[in-house]
Amino acid sequence: MRFEGFGKKDLKKLKVGPDSICQLAFQMANWRFKREFVGSYEPSSTAAFKFGRTETIRPCTKETTACSIAFDKENPAKLDEMSELLRACSKKHNKLTREAAMGQGFDRHLFALKFLNGKLNGAPLPIFEDPGYAKLNYIVLSTATLTSPALEVAGFAAVVPDGFGIGYSMFDDWFVAQAAYYLHIMMGLSLLRS
Repeated sequence: MRFEGFGKKDLKKLKVGPDSICQLAFQMANWRFKREFVGSYEPSSTAAFKFGRTETIRPCTKETTACSIAFDKENPAKLDEMSELLRACSKKHNKLTREAAMGQGFDRHLFALKFLNGKLNGAPLPIFEDPGYAKLNYIVLSTATLTSPALEVAGFAAVVPDGFGIGYSMFDDWFVAQAAYYLHIMMGLSLLRS
């Protein structure tokens, strides 16, 4: 999908982060399609550190949940409330992005703890047996952005059978996204909703 006539420069004028609005749009779309909020993933580079690779940004937050519900067609919020909710989403996403880039996320720390515990102890720690941990790591919305003038869009695959892989790019005055999913699973979900 390519959308022209609106992009980064317009969002910056509104004092909201372009990436936060993209991530909010994905949360809203999933809410409208599945009526649930799900485990979501966006990578953040940790290249500032020696051997740094990525940390996870978790874009499904209390702020995106509240905003998605408020913008719902069945129960729309007032315009001033919507503006405030958009800014709150942007502020939260920008904070999570900065923290992840500085190694202050939690996903890689938990991964290292689980890995080292398995090597040294063998018995799983209770946190890794908790249903909440499993739900957190069932990534239904797996997203990545790659904004480069050399590419119009880059693909990103779904990582669970009922999930979406979303690749997207935001430029000054246009936006592009592509979603990948497992057709047989989505067809079943569509039939169940009919």
